[in-house]
Amino acid sequence: MTIAKTTTTPADLVVSAFPNSEEIVHALRTGNRIHVEDSGGDNIGRSISALEATSIDEVFGSELTKPSSILGTTLKLLRFEGLRSSDFEDSALGAWAIFSASTPDGEVLTIGTGAQDPVVKLVKLHELGAFDSTPATYVVFEESKKATANGYYPLNLNRVKVAEDSAGNVF
Repeated sequence: MTIAKTTTTPADLVVSAFPNSEEIVHALRTGNRIHVEDSGGDNIGRSISALEATSIDEVFGSELTKPSSILGTTLKLLRFEGLRSSDFEDSALGAWAIFSASTPDGEVLTIGTGAQDPVVKLVKLHELGAFDSTPATYVVFEESKKATANGYYPLNLNRVKVAEDSAGNVF
């Protein structure tokens, strides 16, 4: 973990695309923004995804789904694709998380979120192996019922307890 001086913030915590929870805790406690090291970044990730594809649609990938368009939808965690640095000045952590999940009807989405609660939880869920777990881990995006002083409704990532049969069907 390194701290780099920048022109936009007093200091950034430089992390890999797959930081550990200790690095996130450090950023939260110090107020540092996260800067994700660029090791080839999105281009390499897209190339690997295309090469690992099992269908024509997967070769071409998909646009990132915004959590606001799937609020309340139960999602089965599939793959954590890491963090990316954010260009938004008001981003608390300075990074956003990308992950793949499937909806109850089997649609696979690639989701991007910069909201602090989901980013923090997704990093920890990745550490704990929740993306590869059996039984699977299910989550849902929900807006806070209470607005902040600025009128913003924070986004939360919550666990959903579901039952799954041996074939992976959810009921």
